[in-house]
Amino acid sequence: MWCGPEDVKRKVLAHQRGELDEERARRAGVPKNTDRVRDVVHERVRATKGRGTAKRLLPVARAAGYAGSDRNFRRLVSAVKRQVRAEVGRHQRRPAVWTPGESW
Repeated sequence: MWCGPEDVKRKVLAHQRGELDEERARRAGVPKNTDRVRDVVHERVRATKGRGTAKRLLPVARAAGYAGSDRNFRRLVSAVKRQVRAEVGRHQRRPAVWTPGESW
C-alpha cells in the first residue's frame, strides 16, 4: 500500500507523542478461538511425541468446547507439533559408520 509524505509525517509525529503505543495497547490481546483447547492439544501431542494428527484430535477438541473451523484447528495442531518436536528432539539422524571390508 502506498502512502505519501504527509502520512509518514503524521505517523512519525504520533509516535513521538506516544500515541501509537497506546493504540497498540488497546488492540493487543485479541483472544483466539483455539485458546481454550490449546492445553488439551499440547497434552495429546506431547503424549504421542509429536505424531498426533489434527484429524484424530478434532473430536477431542470438540468435546472440550472448540467450535471453530477444521482449518484453524489444523493450524493450531501444526504449531503445537513444531513446538513439541523441538522440545523432544525428534528427527535427529545419527551418522552412518562404515567399516572397511564390510560386505552386504
